[in-house]
Amino acid sequence: MNQGTASSTFVPRVDPNSGQIDIAISRPANAAGVTGGGLLASLQFLALAPGSSQLTLAGSAVSPGGQPVSVQFIPATIVVR
Repeated sequence: MNQGTASSTFVPRVDPNSGQIDIAISRPANAAGVTGGGLLASLQFLALAPGSSQLTLAGSAVSPGGQPVSVQFIPATIVVR
């Protein structure tokens, strides 16, 4: 997201009551788009007790011109033993 001379903005928001985590990553409106692949964000969890929890992932993306870009998310389960 920092390709070229653009500085990206990373804004996380964590709601401990609902367990929801929102992450917004953006580039300046006048910056060109980026290409390539790689890690955009990662989450670390602190296990408090054995058990499992289903993660529901969702999101959206737009092109530099503001057009929707298709993104896919795969459900995940965290298991603590």
